Amino acid sequence: SVGLPFCRVGKIAINSSNNIFTAEWGLGRSVDEGRTWETINNGLANYEINAFTIKKDGTIFCGAGQNSSNPGLIFRSTDNGNSWMRTDAGIPQSSHLRSMAVDTDGNMYAGTSHDGVYKSTNNGNSWFNIGSVNEARGLAFNSTGDFFLASYGQGIWKLPAGGAIWVDLTANYGGNYIFSFFIGTNDYLYADGKR
Repeated sequence: SVGLPFCRVGKIAINSSNNIFTAEWGLGRSVDEGRTWETINNGLANYEINAFTIKKDGTIFCGAGQNSSNPGLIFRSTDNGNSWMRTDAGIPQSSHLRSMAVDTDGNMYAGTSHDGVYKSTNNGNSWFNIGSVNEARGLAFNSTGDFFLASYGQGIWKLPAGGAIWVDLTANYGGNYIFSFFIGTNDYLYADGKR
């Protein structure tokens, strides 16, 4: 953790060059397998980072909480995190970004605290709402393109590939408060939560 400006890490991602990125209050990067770290907040106007994802082309997106003194909800970097630009047109600034994902076509998705899920088809330049529930703590795609959302308070939902109607997968389960969520290489869903 040499050079890491914070001790509690909320998110971790690794790009195709094996650079490691961490998020909690701002962003950190390691280019030597985690032995040393540097802060990469140049142009980042809001340090309350709750989510980030990396596209196949190396573009990094991060999502922040709503903060009146440090505006901006989504930021994009095209230079491995050296600089950031705000790119959240279409998302209400009253939201908190909770999760992010990218599909196989490179479309971006952002899960919010109050307004469901937003999608961008132009690399984050603009966003539009695709519905679903609030408090989207996890977003993920399986190998067939089905889109899954894990919510803190409303369980796990699925938007079938090519579909427009979200399906509640946990209506009869009772485990509605999801803390973390991912899809494994076998397409199994993994979730940690409480009733």
